[in-house]
Amino acid sequence: MRKEVLLIPILTLLLLLLSLLYSRAVPAIIGVRVSFHGFPFEWLRIVTYVFPESPMEYEILPDGLALNLLVYFLISCIIVYAILTVKKQPATVSQETNHKKTIHQGPSYALS
Repeated sequence: MRKEVLLIPILTLLLLLLSLLYSRAVPAIIGVRVSFHGFPFEWLRIVTYVFPESPMEYEILPDGLALNLLVYFLISCIIVYAILTVKKQPATVSQETNHKKTIHQGPSYALS
């Protein structure tokens, strides 16, 4: 049980980092490119300037970050719950159905 509890925050952070792959560029003034990252809610804004002297600006959007953490936490809980319920199912279900099939077979008549 302890492994599963540790799996929830790890899975949440993994999903949050994977959400950075989604980006949306916003038209800005000439020489500036603004892109937002995060899914389903944007939580990171990156401003890139064309001029090499200017560094990139990173801004974490706290509302989007909090909402994404909540969504991914709930998804992680559902995934871990599904894994636990599948693991707890008895493995003898298929054996019982096979046993019932062999018991309920009718008599076999040999043709001579």
